Amino acid sequence: MFLKRLIITVFLSLTLTAQDQNIFYKDADIKTFAQDIALLTNKTIILDPRVKGLITIYSDAPLNSESIWEVFISTMEVQGYNVLKDGDIYRVIPSQEGVKNFSEDGSFEGSIGSEVIKLRFSSAKDIVNAVKPIVGVRSYIVALNNDREVLIADDADNIRRIKDIIRNLDSELDTSISEFKLKNLSAIEALRLINSLKADPNTRFDKLAVATFQGSNKLIFSGPLEIVIRAKRVLSQLDLDNNLNENTKVIYLNYSKAEDILKILTDVSASFNQEQNVDYKTVITSHEETNSIIIRSNPQAIKTLTSIVEQLDIRRPQVYVEAIIVEISDESARALGVDTIYSGNSTDNTPIALTRFPSTTSPDLLSIIGSADDNSDIGSSAGAASSIVGTRGFVAGLGNLTDGEDNFAVLLSLLREDQNSNILSTPSAVVMDNEEASLLVGQEIPITTGESLGANNLTPFRTTAREEVGVKLEVKPQINDSGSVALFIRQEVSSIAGSQLPNSNDLITNKREIETTVLADNREILVLGGLISEEVQESVNKVPLLGDIPLLGRLFRSSAKSVQRRNLMIFLRPTILRDSLTTKDLSEEKFNLIKAKQILKEEEEQKTD
Repeated sequence: MFLKRLIITVFLSLTLTAQDQNIFYKDADIKTFAQDIALLTNKTIILDPRVKGLITIYSDAPLNSESIWEVFISTMEVQGYNVLKDGDIYRVIPSQEGVKNFSEDGSFEGSIGSEVIKLRFSSAKDIVNAVKPIVGVRSYIVALNNDREVLIADDADNIRRIKDIIRNLDSELDTSISEFKLKNLSAIEALRLINSLKADPNTRFDKLAVATFQGSNKLIFSGPLEIVIRAKRVLSQLDLDNNLNENTKVIYLNYSKAEDILKILTDVSASFNQEQNVDYKTVITSHEETNSIIIRSNPQAIKTLTSIVEQLDIRRPQVYVEAIIVEISDESARALGVDTIYSGNSTDNTPIALTRFPSTTSPDLLSIIGSADDNSDIGSSAGAASSIVGTRGFVAGLGNLTDGEDNFAVLLSLLREDQNSNILSTPSAVVMDNEEASLLVGQEIPITTGESLGANNLTPFRTTAREEVGVKLEVKPQINDSGSVALFIRQEVSSIAGSQLPNSNDLITNKREIETTVLADNREILVLGGLISEEVQESVNKVPLLGDIPLLGRLFRSSAKSVQRRNLMIFLRPTILRDSLTTKDLSEEKFNLIKAKQILKEEEEQKTD
């Protein structure tokens, strides 16, 4: 019985498969519909547990198995499901899952596929933003990271439709690179006009990239073809209008001074005037307020002069000059002196022996003895006190000043003095190519230049002048095409040495100066020169014959010796600043260095508090 029923079922299946069928369903369960379709099309269908609902289908004409299968796929799409092929098995799943589980081998209608569309001109992100609103909710479209490709996952029909839209958009935004030669209008002026129009979004000129080629007065355009053509049309009209007033031209300068360019053009145009008639005599003037040059001449002369201006009015590079000045000095002095006085007894107070060696570092023995007398005046006492106050080093004395006896006094002075100094300064300056720069770090001191007591000493006066003391740097660079810099350098280091004489207002200044022209590569450290000096001064004051006696002669002489050593070295490093980016980086580097030092200083102060 079971075998008979199986044979009948197989027979009916073969009969239904071989013949066309009419399909009619009303509020039928979707699972029953899928079961019938599997039987009619001889396919294995697996339904996702989430697939459920009722369907209604009317078919007046008989359908073969292929048409029935297409009806099934379309019905599933209407219900929000996708049919995926997995080998010989077909899975029905919700549309949201269909995008994630697409089959690359799905060649039948309604199958989920994917495709990568490569763009020629447009940005992938811009294309996705434009297309996304019009694709279905179950479609997946995204721009890849290279911004030149778009990935689409959807059924075959939607993929073809989206591809057509993307191809149209990509061709409409076709990018063009072309040049445009100007006959009358300056390329710089044309570039300025285009940049001004970019501020208006209605012109769409913001999508343009424009560069100038001043050698042939051309503009280079890059951007959408339609916008490039529009920009060329505008400039063509302006270039033609400029030709109507070809005898006069105003040139606005960007980097140079109008007065400097005017001198050059006047010299060049002198030859034009000799060859031209009165009607076309070349006249050139400048307008300081707008930094512009006005030229009136024939078109050929204007074109020649304009070309000269364009080649001269360029951004000049700058040079950052750093100098390191190192000065090391060592001074030592030694002095030994003995002063003696011997006088007679009470019956004869006249001195019979005296050795005196005046010095600024030891007291005056004669003034001290004189101030000890009861009959001495105020002047003697003041002189003795002044000599004692100015004493330096070790001073020892021995004597007998008793009335009625022989009087004597001996004064011994010893001095050793050492002075060391280490001066390090790092002046720096930024200067334009072929321009002079001067830098001074120091002070101005008064120097007496003359004195006069006037008539009858009634109107005394003194004249003084101010002299700069400190570190001076004067530099004038000239940058070569090879990247080296020719530098005219004048470096001066000056300081105050002290007073010329004791109790005098006249000052002595030290001065070291180097003036030279050198050639250095970019960022190369160069030593300008050095000064190494050693000065030895020795002086001996003595009593003839007695001062030469061994050992005992020390009592009759005074000696002093000073040694001064000085070492001065100057180093230089030029850095070429050709563009604003290099200048900005250097400025930020120096600013951050100062800021970091300030932060560290504040932190140290907080720790101290």
